[in-house]
Amino acid sequence: MKLQIERQEDLVIVQPAGPRLDAGTTPQFKSDALAAIEDSTRGLVVDLAQVQFVDSTGLGAMVSLLKKLAPKGKLALANVTSPRIKQLLKLTRMDKILKSYDSLEEALSALQDNG
Repeated sequence: MKLQIERQEDLVIVQPAGPRLDAGTTPQFKSDALAAIEDSTRGLVVDLAQVQFVDSTGLGAMVSLLKKLAPKGKLALANVTSPRIKQLLKLTRMDKILKSYDSLEEALSALQDNG
């Protein structure tokens, strides 16, 4: 899976460039995202604009990223527009842990305000 990585000061934005974040694509996503937040990152935004499906391995990878950022960093999900992803987050109660926003701008603003 290709992953676009962008830095804005001490925030990192990662955007999976594919429709699925599942057992087949998650290992590469997780590896690349962990490498991107290796050095003094205050926050990470996972931009799901192109993602239409996330399974438990995808959720697990996001929790791993959140743990890697702790205690100083925060994680936000952006462009969570897929009803399937919204439902998965709600059913697993991950919506309480992984904050999601309708746009990249909202996610970035939330992380900057918490800094």
